[in-house]
Amino acid sequence: IVPFKNNLREGKAMSFFPGGNLSQESNFSANQLEGKVTSYYEDGAVSDQTNFKNNKPEGVSEAFFPTGKIKSRINFLAGQYHGSFEEFEENGQLILTATYERGVMNGRETQYFSDGKIRAVREFSQGELNGVYELNYPDGKPERRGIYKSGVPEGEMSEHYQDGTIRMSAQYKKGIATMPTVYFYPNGTISQRITYDKSGSKISEESYHPNEVLLSIKKYVNEREEGEVKIFRENGNLLEIRNYSKGKIHGKRELYDAVSYTHLTLPTNREV
Repeated sequence: IVPFKNNLREGKAMSFFPGGNLSQESNFSANQLEGKVTSYYEDGAVSDQTNFKNNKPEGVSEAFFPTGKIKSRINFLAGQYHGSFEEFEENGQLILTATYERGVMNGRETQYFSDGKIRAVREFSQGELNGVYELNYPDGKPERRGIYKSGVPEGEMSEHYQDGTIRMSAQYKKGIATMPTVYFYPNGTISQRITYDKSGSKISEESYHPNEVLLSIKKYVNEREEGEVKIFRENGNLLEIRNYSKGKIHGKRELYDAVSYTHLTLPTNREV
């Protein structure tokens, strides 16, 4: 039910569920939403409440679980997120808190596990990552650690398996990798090493089996695979030779059986 005056929406408007229960109520002035808009669950419990000014959310907006417990609390200014942003579990546990300034994140965002332990911390400045970036496992051990400046990584970046062993190690300056980015298997051996040029473009990718035997080496030009690639089995025997051109397989491709061909042993440099 929407009232009109001089062909403009004016006064209290109501929406209903198919069974007749009230779904939402709001108020219009000169065709613009003004004041509180309240939405309901079908049993009559409040679902959410948001204040409007000049047809845009203004002030605190709250959403609720069917039990009446707070689900989220968001602040608006002229229709944009502005101020604190909070989300909760039904038991009242805070699971996310952040700060916005005129629609963009500005400040620290913190995520929590159900038991209250910190899951992740990220810092923003005017919508860009700027500061610490931390991700944790449920037991509190670090999963990811790094620093961002003006939206790009800066300095050491690392990822870990849940037992604490290293999963990835990288080093950045102004968002450009200054050393090869190295990934590790849970047993500590290298699974992949990616090398970049001075502009940050990928130039090679070395992959290894868990037993440290070379799996393949790919060369890159303009971030796309280029040239011959040999792929080896875990015992060191040649499995395949393929060729790439501009990131796509191009030309002759050779496959080898498991017993009739043994390639020359290639060195595997494990230094990070």
